[in-house]
Amino acid sequence: MSGICGIINQAGNVRDEREHLEKMLESLRRRGPDEREIYLKESAGLGVCRLATIDLVSGKQPIFSQRGDIVLICDGEIYNFKKLKSELEKKGCRFRTSSDLEVIVHLYEERGIDFLESLRGVFSLALWDRRKEIFCLARDRIGVKPLYYFNQGNKLIFASLPRAIIAHPEVPRSLDLSSLDCYLTFEYLIGEQSIFKDVKRLLPGHYLVFKKGNLEVKSYWQLNFSIGPVKNELLLKEKILKTLKESVGLNLLADVPLGVLLSGGFDSSTIVALMSQIGQEPIKTFSIGFEDKSYNELNYARLISERFKTEHHELFLSSKTADLARQLIKFLDEPLADTSIIPTFLAFQLAKDYVKVVLCGDGGDELFAGYDTYLAQSLAGRLEWLPGVMKRYLAGIAPRGKKKGMVNRMRRLFEGLNLPSDIKHHRWMINFSPLDKKALYSPFLIQKLNGLDSYRPVRSIFNQAKDLPCPSQLQYVDLRTYLPDAGLVKVDQMSMANSMQARFPFLDNKVVELITGIPPQLRLKRFRTKYILKKTMSEFLPAEIINRHKEGFSSPVKNWLRNEFKPLLLESLSPENIKKRGLFNEGYIQTLIKEHLEKKKDNSHRLWALIVFEIWAQEWLDG
Repeated sequence: MSGICGIINQAGNVRDEREHLEKMLESLRRRGPDEREIYLKESAGLGVCRLATIDLVSGKQPIFSQRGDIVLICDGEIYNFKKLKSELEKKGCRFRTSSDLEVIVHLYEERGIDFLESLRGVFSLALWDRRKEIFCLARDRIGVKPLYYFNQGNKLIFASLPRAIIAHPEVPRSLDLSSLDCYLTFEYLIGEQSIFKDVKRLLPGHYLVFKKGNLEVKSYWQLNFSIGPVKNELLLKEKILKTLKESVGLNLLADVPLGVLLSGGFDSSTIVALMSQIGQEPIKTFSIGFEDKSYNELNYARLISERFKTEHHELFLSSKTADLARQLIKFLDEPLADTSIIPTFLAFQLAKDYVKVVLCGDGGDELFAGYDTYLAQSLAGRLEWLPGVMKRYLAGIAPRGKKKGMVNRMRRLFEGLNLPSDIKHHRWMINFSPLDKKALYSPFLIQKLNGLDSYRPVRSIFNQAKDLPCPSQLQYVDLRTYLPDAGLVKVDQMSMANSMQARFPFLDNKVVELITGIPPQLRLKRFRTKYILKKTMSEFLPAEIINRHKEGFSSPVKNWLRNEFKPLLLESLSPENIKKRGLFNEGYIQTLIKEHLEKKKDNSHRLWALIVFEIWAQEWLDG
């Protein structure tokens, strides 16, 4: 993990930008506490702070070509660098380091921007070609590593995170209201527009070229769900196992200790099993438990630890985390209403004393159709005939205090049935509906949004996959939205807060391309999620793990808000704060609070989203 940032001024010199660049780089210090370097020459200023995991001695950045006319900084790892290095050496290339990143400058010299197609790994990179005066930014295929930019004519300012970009005095801290609307709809931001007006995200699988003041963004990789005949299951299982083991092996490349975040779920258990198959011993595993038994999965984590004889470490999470929650929200560069940021942060904090890199199971649900929403969408067509009044009644059933359970699952299902069917399974993820927002938004915000379609970010992506069958269409959207824009953001930000690196074997592009190429009925079969992966891993994992229902990694915030988090709730969403912000109706928010505290409704998701936004705004807009 590293933090990268820079200023490209193609109409002048950047030598007087050193102070600005140092300030930008300082804001990223948690991403790279081991080394810090600044490059300033002619029209390019580049900064990098590095968390060293490969080639600790000679792998310093920036990386230069032999002639020094190509300069590279990068956050990430290239897992196939040894193979690429061997191929380049046969062509006469000479290497000065053992770094995995040096292959990039040689590939660029040989192939130009097409070098991206050769890389197998995760990265956000910046490359400056001094001779041709071309500057390039690129981001990995799935979007594991973040990358943002701000364009102002002949000047381009970029960084791993928005905090570094807004540290530059020429970048305004202006709230993008359409992004705020997207956040309140889905609990996270979707697409290229960040929460800051004029600061954009480089999308996964895309690159940017900046030359003579002209900026062009293009895609170099696309998700491709094929629809083919059912293949031989035995041969397919063998291929999946081989590809996953290869990916795990590549993700183990490091010159520092590694471990696994073991939730007790199927995906992280699979990672541990595959590491054991490779012969990685002893495996260090790290788990978080909860006082609330319906959220606690430690028994399953211990089962895996005992089976594979891991060096296991646990932390029991109590509800006394309100101060920590405030701190973690301030770590977020953009609002993200995922309550699992708390246990995720603590899991990395626990692991930090033992390892520098951890492997995570993220991506398994999106690739192999593991979410309840896929099942809900399969059921939806059979329930559409129900009268609207019955759907609304069932959606309004009083929630139960435990994590999921039949009542809470059915309630969520019928809530989704009351929302538009043309956004498919994203309706199971809606937080504030358009009707809710009429009550929530102030007249000022309603006027500024001017009838904006809240569902536009996912409707356009669904349209790109309109010819795919279920669940492929739903998976396509999740791999383009929820995974890079929420799931991976959460892990990146919480690992960054601990100056640790997270790796994701399920998201290797060879794994993704293999699984998206198999028939959808092998991923979701007769209401059995992850069918082919469970078949593949059945000889390695115990039945209790294979057959257990998906729980997900979350926190009992709905209960905490009525108890230990109550002061945080009332302080953050006080009428004074809401009125000062001028965006929301304080009376409606007080109604949400009252209903939740009196257990009339479960408004926890809505309240938590508003809490996160208010604390985030105090830090990044007011601060």
